[in-house]
Parts: sequence; structure tokens; C-alpha cells
Amino acid sequence: MHTAWDDLPDAAHRAVVAHTGAVRSVSPTGAGASCRFAATLHTDTGLAFCKGIPITDRLAWTLRNEARVNPHLPGIAPALLWHVEQAGWLLAGFEHVPGRHADLRPGSPDLPAVAGVLAALASSPPPTFPVRPLTARWAGLIDPEHIAGGTLAHTDMSRRNWLVHDGAARLVDWAAPAVGGTVARYGVRGGPVDPVRAHTGRRRSVGGAGPRLVVCPG
Repeated sequence: MHTAWDDLPDAAHRAVVAHTGAVRSVSPTGAGASCRFAATLHTDTGLAFCKGIPITDRLAWTLRNEARVNPHLPGIAPALLWHVEQAGWLLAGFEHVPGRHADLRPGSPDLPAVAGVLAALASSPPPTFPVRPLTARWAGLIDPEHIAGGTLAHTDMSRRNWLVHDGAARLVDWAAPAVGGTVARYGVRGGPVDPVRAHTGRRRSVGGAGPRLVVCPG
């Protein structure tokens, strides 16, 4: 259920304003799958995209994950500007990045920008905190040797998690990161999502519809 800015506790407002200056207006974007508040804040210090969730919510860990992993993703994800816990709410403010969802269909002009982000991600340093490996998350779907490693992986690269603007792309919503190997290559497939095929030839559906980036053992 979506919560409006005005319905957040006053103490939560004050905690945010301590970082942003006065909030002059709010442009709601609707709550995502793992947050209960999402809006662009128009503040004395500029625009910020704010996400929030009650700390007692069963999905609060996803926003904590996002705040924790963000410093490892410069130029890949919008930068985390601040995060606060106050009055029963966890709120995180991110760099406001204009843009639209990427077109991931074959031949799309967005693909070079997306590929650039993936290349940067593949060369990013390993995280300095525990992250569940892909070998555990995808156990039984793909042979472990093809995805083992220490590189950060997003795990939900649907088009809604890509923002493209002026030829640049950002990968957003790092709610469930994992670590894996750089030997996996990324491909783009149009239409309904095909299952991940392991070198063993086994196929398992990964769900969803529409263009999506899928991992192909390489």
C-alpha cells in the first residue's frame, strides 16, 4: 500500500529535511514492489528521489540492502545521498536521475548504453560485506562453476530497472544483489522471457514477460 509524504510521521519529515533543507513539493511515483513510499522531493538543495518503508515491514531488508550496496556502484546506480531511520520508517534519498525505461529489444539504440553499464559492473570491485552468492540463489538452475565469483550482480534486470537519458543508462532498484562470476555474459532477448539454459541443457523458467536481460553461461 502506498503512503503519501504527508502521511509520514513528522519526525521522519524532520530527519529528511535535516539532509535536504525544506521540502517545497513532492511528486509521487507510486510505491514499488519493495517500498511503501516513493517520490521525487523538490527541496532547497535540489531534487532527490526518496524511497521508504516501515522498519517493521517484512521487506525492509531490501532497502537496507540498497543503501549498503550503493557505494560500490558509482556511475552504475544513482548515488545514495542520505538514509535515515526515524519514527518507525527507513527512508533513503538518491540522486535524481531523469530518464525513461530502457528498450531492451534487439537492435534498440539503448543497448550500447546498457552494455556500458554491464561492462562497468563486471569490473567493479567485490563487495566488502556479505552478499548471498548466485550459486546459492540459483542452485539447481545452472551449474555453479559457470556463475561462481565475487562480482556484484543485480539479479532483476528487467527494463523497468533501467533508466536511459541522453545516451547514458543507470541500473536502479538494487534490492536483492548477489555475487557471481564475470564469466557469465549478458544477452538481450525480446518477447516472453526464455528460461535460463545451463550447459547441461536443463531449462527452468525464470518468469515474467517482455524484454529482459538474461544470464547465459559463457
